[in-house]
Amino acid sequence: MKFEEHAKQRLDNWKGENEWNEWDAKKLITESQEELVDCYNYLNQLLLRHKSLNGIIAKSVSECKMIYERLEKLKQR
Repeated sequence: MKFEEHAKQRLDNWKGENEWNEWDAKKLITESQEELVDCYNYLNQLLLRHKSLNGIIAKSVSECKMIYERLEKLKQR
């Protein structure tokens, strides 16, 4: 399943029949941040184990952190 399809499916499952409101959006952002933290931690563990992939993994770690920070700014709105 492509990322976009998976994201839409998860969103549809999470949303259900409810109308969206600000609280729902902030909750979804927080859940996304938690998943990013898990991804960030996993990638850091890979960095320790696979020195040959340092450049690729380090870039992914950096992107996780950047996305997390963007979500935090969005949540502040």
